Amino acid sequence: MVSIIVIKPASERQTRNKLLGKEDAMFYITGGHFSKRYLIKSILEGKV
Repeated sequence: MVSIIVIKPASERQTRNKLLGKEDAMFYITGGHFSKRYLIKSILEGKV
């Protein structure tokens, strides 16, 4: 018998919260241009 395990990838939000925590003041000061979410997204897309 062959077992197949399907791993659901974590969302950007879940990854951000686990690694960096929720958005902080810098997100609001920059109007969202500098965010932890964009950092995670860039890493996942291979841009960093």
